[in-house]
Amino acid sequence: MRIDPIGRWSLVPFGLSLVLWILPSSPPTATDAQLEGGSVTVEEARRWRPGFELPLVGLTSSLLILSVLRAQQRLESQARQTF
Repeated sequence: MRIDPIGRWSLVPFGLSLVLWILPSSPPTATDAQLEGGSVTVEEARRWRPGFELPLVGLTSSLLILSVLRAQQRLESQARQTF
């Protein structure tokens, strides 16, 4: 299956969200038991850890970009046919 340029551009947000999801910039968050034990500081525990929502947002934005670019392509082809 070949992907046209519009498809490639629309996959950029999804790809970036997957990279951020797989390779987060912070270590895993601490559990309450670890905080009570004192093995992890509160500042380390508050670092952001991405959940499954991040790839969903990337996929949603990719689909939105794809639909907008396809609609623009249709409008341009209709305008060419009219004039």
